Amino acid sequence: MIKWGPRAVAVAAVLFAFAYFIVRAHYYSSWMDDDAFISYRYARNLARGAGLVYNVGERVEGYSNFLWTLLLAGAHRLGAPLPEIARALGVAFAVATGVLLLAFPVLPPGNPGAKALLVILPTVALFLTDSWAAWAVGGLENPLGAFLVASTFLLYFRSLSARNPLPAAATAGGLATLAALTHPSYAVFGLLLGAHSIANAVRSRAWHRPIALAVPALIVGAPYIAWKIGYYGHVLPNTFRDKVGLTPATLVRGLRYVWEVGSGLPIIAIVAIAAGVWLLTRRDRDHRPWLLLGGLGVYAAYAIGIGGEGFPAFRLFVVVLPLACLLMQYAVAAVSNMGRISTAVTLGVALSTALGLGAVNRASPRVRVIDAAVHADALRCFRAVGLELKRRLAPDELVAFSGAGVIAFYSELPFLDTLGLTNEHIASRSMSTMGEGGAGHEKGDGRYVFSRRPHVIILSGDPVSTFTPVLPGDRELLSIPEFPEVYDPLVMEVRFASRRSHEVTIVSVPIFVRKDLIAR
Repeated sequence: MIKWGPRAVAVAAVLFAFAYFIVRAHYYSSWMDDDAFISYRYARNLARGAGLVYNVGERVEGYSNFLWTLLLAGAHRLGAPLPEIARALGVAFAVATGVLLLAFPVLPPGNPGAKALLVILPTVALFLTDSWAAWAVGGLENPLGAFLVASTFLLYFRSLSARNPLPAAATAGGLATLAALTHPSYAVFGLLLGAHSIANAVRSRAWHRPIALAVPALIVGAPYIAWKIGYYGHVLPNTFRDKVGLTPATLVRGLRYVWEVGSGLPIIAIVAIAAGVWLLTRRDRDHRPWLLLGGLGVYAAYAIGIGGEGFPAFRLFVVVLPLACLLMQYAVAAVSNMGRISTAVTLGVALSTALGLGAVNRASPRVRVIDAAVHADALRCFRAVGLELKRRLAPDELVAFSGAGVIAFYSELPFLDTLGLTNEHIASRSMSTMGEGGAGHEKGDGRYVFSRRPHVIILSGDPVSTFTPVLPGDRELLSIPEFPEVYDPLVMEVRFASRRSHEVTIVSVPIFVRKDLIAR
């Protein structure tokens, strides 16, 4: 009979969790978020020498993931295909983050004999979470950002206990800067650690750690901001102006979103609340759990401030999943220390926590909403629509559509994003109803779109488009009296082979076509 000691159980648990992650990532790989293709279009234009632009000749910062887009552009320049390289890099950073948590555990002093079981907890919990698997192949910057943020915290923790804190602090500062370049919102983590470092320096009168943290940000951040102002004319990306409106309705929607996150990741919410209460009552001098809790708190505050988001599988909170898993590790270890709990009980608590997190997250409606796109093979469908438009239209003919990702990427045509993510005019428009609609789908300007006279106009619908307007800008557009004089409705039939069945599917795509284009 084989004796399963703590180490053997730990190895088996990690291997099982990793296999589960690979299986779930493969399932989600037939889906990819539409917004990811906006970044791919920027990356492709940069690799081709046209600059970091969405439409050639238009300098609008319609992406919010500079470092990720730059990384993709470099890989594409070397011959790597988009979006395949994005998926491969996403999985690589997702796996690397799990390995990172395994290599640098966050345990309280005096951890119990079952240390091996506690060391694996964050990695196992992370790999069992469907949100993590979905966004590993979702095409956006989340795995890279999560890896950089987790690395920043772990190196900062090392600087707190090192005799010479400067190397670890400087590296943490560099990683925090790279995280902020990956997404502007990730700057809150560097600011949190910087504030903690300054507070310690005020007490100890030793300023070397905060200086070491700040130097990389100054060296890299200042030129980057100067370049952004010179190239785009703004510090904040166009996407921020398009999506964020500081209204009471926006805050209410943000609170509702954070509540949904807590419902879809309840174990993390429970651990965060319990850890906060426990730390306050014990007044623990170990700063690490406080900082992990602070990281979750400041990002939750950011989510509330911007009004949440409409992406599936809790994309916004993927970046803090590793921090949450480290906090879970510390909490379980602290409870084990206090009660001198046996190895068997520690094993049960650790694995139950990880399995519970994964099971509840997988069942969440915010995660399961991806199933429809997977089963309908929406990615291949939209790709086929883009290629059909490329075949039918001349290279300089303009298309207007709210889905500025997949169809725009594969059509390679000039594109007017009617939601304003990549259009400065629409993004700058003031909307009195901000916060009352879906996050990122509230802005539009039908009169402006009509004035641009696109050759083809597509209205958002199911599975691709409709003749009945749903979005505010689309409703404005069709309410213009002159619209029927300029555009005719037309149904474009598109064929594509399903990835699952390999059968040819025909999709009817309602579009509006300019009458002079039809006459030709």
